[in-house]
Amino acid sequence: MALLGRRVVVVLVAYLDDSGKDPQNPITTVAGYAAPAHVWERFEREVEPIIQARIGDLPIHATNLYRGEPPYEDWSVLNKQAFVASLCRVLYPFEPLAVSFSVRKASYRVRAIEMIKRGLHKRIVTPYTFCFERIFDWILLDVRVGKIANEEGLALFVEAGNEHNAEAQQSYEYIKEHFGLDQLKSLTFVGKEDCRAIQMADLWAFYTRRHNRKIEVEGVEPPVDPVLQVLRENLRHKSYVATDFGPEINASRFFSGWRPDAERSS
Repeated sequence: MALLGRRVVVVLVAYLDDSGKDPQNPITTVAGYAAPAHVWERFEREVEPIIQARIGDLPIHATNLYRGEPPYEDWSVLNKQAFVASLCRVLYPFEPLAVSFSVRKASYRVRAIEMIKRGLHKRIVTPYTFCFERIFDWILLDVRVGKIANEEGLALFVEAGNEHNAEAQQSYEYIKEHFGLDQLKSLTFVGKEDCRAIQMADLWAFYTRRHNRKIEVEGVEPPVDPVLQVLRENLRHKSYVATDFGPEINASRFFSGWRPDAERSS
């Protein structure tokens, strides 16, 4: 991916299962990393020899790693941990901010229907776009990367192929124009094979979503997966699962998904 200047670059991957193909998953998650552009340039350059030595030109897929599917067949847990740790040792000294925002889909659906029935809104964005909006609000308000983002600009790289990406782009353009956020410089959709940065985000998204899903299903904090434990070490991160929704409950300057009728077309 082409990176310019000092601006902050955010790479995001989503796990949502909104199609109903995986109804056992109660949450939608969007997650990734934020760091200045020069960090990603160095990461891509320095991590490539490490990945080549282990899996060659293949992209890193978190689901394959977790399930022990090719090219990770017969890998032990310790081997997986060591591989992920080698990636983290390249990126984490640059002090990226890791973000993971999840939505309880059932609660979101109920509140959306309530808002529409009450005539307060004609249309509510999907949980995916809700997560997307909250994340770049986090980035712009962050004490470290937010300062650079507001001064130099923010570029978003989101994994391509999601059916809700068009809505996310509409939301991005609406927020940029309506709130006068000139620091939002670009939104680009990239494939999993296009860069190692988006593959790193895939690891963070998969393992944080899996952990938060267990909390939702079991109602208690589960043991931390060994790979997630490695991903969390020496990392500044924010993770949140939204379980109730509305303008008052989820206040932000973007109103995260709740558009007044006069400002959002049906």
